[in-house]
Amino acid sequence: IRIKQGETVNSYTSKRKQAAYPNNEKVRGFKIDIRLLLEYENHEIDLCAGEVAINSNDVDKLIHDRSKCLREAKEIVDHHLEAGMKNVVGWTLQITGLEACLMSVHLYREGLYVAI
Repeated sequence: IRIKQGETVNSYTSKRKQAAYPNNEKVRGFKIDIRLLLEYENHEIDLCAGEVAINSNDVDKLIHDRSKCLREAKEIVDHHLEAGMKNVVGWTLQITGLEACLMSVHLYREGLYVAI
């Protein structure tokens, strides 16, 4: 397990976004500040995605970062399910100033995801 930091993109998220927008060649997944990865057979498997913000006074950025984190955690769940895993969890971490929030996303039933 290792940490990848500095605005990296989950390749699975990019592929899913490209499938949703087939007429646009420049579509990419979100740039994520921190990713916790498991390296398995020369593949990077995302376990956790995170965003970091120094300023906690910018409410719009906090909301944007939170929603980006939750979408990435959902993609982690989808990727694991697509790989045949069961009872999967997508983790996400949002760090703002001196505060941190660890969240998890679960597939409750077909098409219904729950963030805790």
